[in-house]
Amino acid sequence: MADKGVSCVFVQGNEDYAGLFTTTDLVKRVVSKGLDSKTTSALSVATSPILSIDMFLTPEEANEKMIRHKIKRLAVTKGKKIAGIISMKDIVKL
Repeated sequence: MADKGVSCVFVQGNEDYAGLFTTTDLVKRVVSKGLDSKTTSALSVATSPILSIDMFLTPEEANEKMIRHKIKRLAVTKGKKIAGIISMKDIVKL
């Protein structure tokens, strides 16, 4: 994540994405609990389930969903596939 300059990544499950791993997950679920970041599976500490919003909905609708669920990021979907991610920071920039 540091190499790519991103604060989150989707984590692959058996057949599809199973969670969203964020820098917050790293700090709260790995570092603060004294787990080894080299041996701890990202999937075991990732945020799950992944909440999403259809790509044709508005930023306002995304914002409302994030507030309602008290989260900072939503997967953006096209049909049943994840096409991207939108964050509170993205919405603030608009």
